[in-house]
Amino acid sequence: MKTDRIYFGCAYYDEYMPVDRIGQDFDLMEKAGMNVVRVGDANWATIEPRDGSFDFAHLHRELSAAAIREIRVIVCVPTCVIPSWLAMKYPSIRANARGGKTPSGRIFVNDLTHPGFLRHAERMIRRLMDEVKNYPNVIGFQADSQTRMGEAYSEETQALFIRKMKEHYPDLKKFCREFGLDHWSGRIDTWDDFPDLRTVTGGSLHAAYQRFLRDCAGAFLAWECSILREYMKPDQFITHNFAMTLPGGFTAIDPEVEQEEAAAPLDIAGIDLMHGMQNRFDAHSSAFAGTLARSMKRSPYLVLGAQAQGFPSDLPYEGQLRLAAFTQLSCGANGILYENWHSPHNGPEAYRRGILGHDLTPNAAYREIADFGKEIRPVEPHLLNLKKHPDVAILADHSSLTGLEEHPVSESLSYNRIFREYFDACHELNLECDILWPEDQLTSGSYKFLIVPALYSASEELIEKLKQYILPGGTMLLTYRSCTADEEQKIYHDAAPHKMTDCLGASVENFTIPDGEHLVFTDLFTKKLPAQKGEGKRPKIKAEDHPVTGWMELIKAGAKTEVLATYEPSRFGEYAAVVHHKYGDGHIIYQGCHMEAESLKLLIRRLLAEDMAGIPLPEYNYPLAAHTGVNDFGRTVRYFLNCSGETITFTYRGEKGRILITSGYQDRENVTEESFEKINSGAELFLAPWDLIVIEEDK
Repeated sequence: MKTDRIYFGCAYYDEYMPVDRIGQDFDLMEKAGMNVVRVGDANWATIEPRDGSFDFAHLHRELSAAAIREIRVIVCVPTCVIPSWLAMKYPSIRANARGGKTPSGRIFVNDLTHPGFLRHAERMIRRLMDEVKNYPNVIGFQADSQTRMGEAYSEETQALFIRKMKEHYPDLKKFCREFGLDHWSGRIDTWDDFPDLRTVTGGSLHAAYQRFLRDCAGAFLAWECSILREYMKPDQFITHNFAMTLPGGFTAIDPEVEQEEAAAPLDIAGIDLMHGMQNRFDAHSSAFAGTLARSMKRSPYLVLGAQAQGFPSDLPYEGQLRLAAFTQLSCGANGILYENWHSPHNGPEAYRRGILGHDLTPNAAYREIADFGKEIRPVEPHLLNLKKHPDVAILADHSSLTGLEEHPVSESLSYNRIFREYFDACHELNLECDILWPEDQLTSGSYKFLIVPALYSASEELIEKLKQYILPGGTMLLTYRSCTADEEQKIYHDAAPHKMTDCLGASVENFTIPDGEHLVFTDLFTKKLPAQKGEGKRPKIKAEDHPVTGWMELIKAGAKTEVLATYEPSRFGEYAAVVHHKYGDGHIIYQGCHMEAESLKLLIRRLLAEDMAGIPLPEYNYPLAAHTGVNDFGRTVRYFLNCSGETITFTYRGEKGRILITSGYQDRENVTEESFEKINSGAELFLAPWDLIVIEEDK
């Protein structure tokens, strides 16, 4: 969805404030240049403190204060946390986890299929929409918040799952066979004998239930959107704040909701994002979150919950908030809203600090965020609605994520960990990418290089789609643990990878956990791999520098298959570790083992240097991140981001153009195209720690 402004603002919770200072707060927002505020998230108990008794006083105060200052508003639908009275009325609304009941009053523990929950949620939503319909500054709505089912194992939810299984598998014998229920006497002869899923230890049945719960989350979000659309005006939109950071602080694909399907009823995708700051500034996670958000709808997105001061360990250094915001714009964001305006004085997030600290006075974070707002305004039309056309894509698959939760690669190698390793390697090589899903079109004309990491669960339809991508000229890197099981997690019983051995010209004969093995790359690595800028002379590739960790497969290569790497010591015979084969006019590379980061980057660079995909090897070397897009004027915009605490100098290699954002913040007024500083290819540029520069090329 295209927008006419870069949305810049924060979340505001009048109901959290220890004192009445709404006028002062909105004056400070206006002074900072904020043009949008997000209100109402997770406050169901505030607006409906008793069953059927509504109080929208805080909401009206927020909407009125924003309207006076011409600040736009995104109203959140607060269904993510149920009031205590509703939990008491219907105890089964609470998600029934494997270990017992989950207590009420916490976020994301609702059974989203419960009729009582849906009935009360609908009543509340309709009352909320009636309250806000006359405010012209309401521009959009956030449906729910980080929607997910949690561990919903209530009798009612399980019964709904069984009903779905009966519809899909009317033949009970076929169902038992497909799900391997003869194992450990799990077979049933009537649907009435279906086991309590909390007692299922793993395998296909448990994986199917996890898929069902993801579907329920997506269906709930679509249901909520359908109610909102009954009341919305044509110029209003619906968004949602998908969680980018999982428990433990890891930014990854959410195992509890299929983001791409759940985003379908939205007008614009949104995300909540937290990542490491200080010397742990996590540029990879920030870029991954932006890429995933953009890939949900293949269009610009909103950061609805950007990190401000964060937790105590993540108080940002000077310049890091600015860098993080521009990173999101460079990935395709059309808005940055901080979570939240002030630091809460109570509750579970009391020390997840907002823009203002607990003393509620302007500070360094406020000033840097306000400076960001001033900096983007003069050049806003040049940064809006950025279109990205990367040559590289990475295929994500929730079914494989679930399959590798059931049957992990190793203790430390989850699906998300593996997936992030490929994204991070591309990011360090300055290879921007899209994230694709199995339902997406896969054509070599759209993407020159497709990375398919750990596609454990692959239907034969998807496998054929991958082969059809390669055949006319696509280049694909397929990794270990791929095409192992079908869509119901049943392991295929032919040569691995299933239905791919013909185009691969090789097969996986066996697998094991490595015990001191290293990779030996072929001579082509030393002969054809140029150095990136600033690397100097390339050292000789030594096997001891490339350990095999976590997983290794023994690949039996055919006569016409090129071996790119082998194992040393060779304790299992002359098996290959990495192979390449030409298939039609395309190329397939199979990586049969887990590599460390440097080995993985070496492999990807080698494939590019071979010109299999026709993608030039990027010159810029991380921690200088280079992101590119095309703006509404049809001009290429280049972001250069110093993701480190060290000074970086580099040579600009783009086309001649103009500098939109200078290195080192400058408060520029009355900026016109004629006043932009001009730049030509070959210019030497300097970036201080955490600094950036943005250049727009001529057409």
